[in-house]
Amino acid sequence: MELSVGIVASRFNQPVVDELLDACLAQLENEGISKNNIDLESVPGALEIPVVLDLMALKKKISCSHCHWRCYSW
Repeated sequence: MELSVGIVASRFNQPVVDELLDACLAQLENEGISKNNIDLESVPGALEIPVVLDLMALKKKISCSHCHWRCYSW
């Protein structure tokens, strides 16, 4: 069974997210993950990320999921 990876990226703070996404995709390529096995979704903000990851997992589109995000309170 090949590994299928789901990535959910926020459109909020696009320049930073784009750099992180590029680094993530490059590392996956280095690890031998085919682009055909990467499901990339875009959402408006951080709050939607875990919801879309859950939907990916429920539809069995991905092998595993991990959500790491941080909220800052000033």
